[in-house]
This record gives sequence, C-alpha cells and structure tokens, in this order.
Amino acid sequence: MKIHMQDGLPIVSVSLAYKGKAIRLDDILLDTGCSTTIFDTDKVEEVGITIDRKNGRPRRYMELAVKANCAMSKL
Repeated sequence: MKIHMQDGLPIVSVSLAYKGKAIRLDDILLDTGCSTTIFDTDKVEEVGITIDRKNGRPRRYMELAVKANCAMSKL
C-alpha cells in the first residue's frame, strides 16, 4: 500500500471487491485510530453494495469540509 501525505493527512487508494465486481477508490483517508471505515455510498453502489436499511442506518457525515452520505452496516 502506498501512502502519501496530503495537507498533513495519510491518504491511500483502496481496491474494493464485492460479489465478483471491483472498484478502485482514490483519496481515502487512512485513519489508524478509527474503529470503522466510511465509504461514499454512491461509489460503492457501483459494485452492488447498497444500504441495508434492516441492519444498518444511513448517516450524513461532514468532516474535513467534505459532505458524504454513507451507511453504517456490517458486511
């Protein structure tokens, strides 16, 4: 994994595979102190990952001046 620093933050690219489909997500913050990972729901829908409203709940996050829709759910 290549890590580059952007504005003092560690940034990586991530390959995400789900049910035979794959996507590359760039400019992902590598937060080693966090117990969860947040991906943009619009991006992960491209590989078939959708919000499971029965077991998860949609949330809107606004951190680091970026707004993102995401879902909290276990895969």
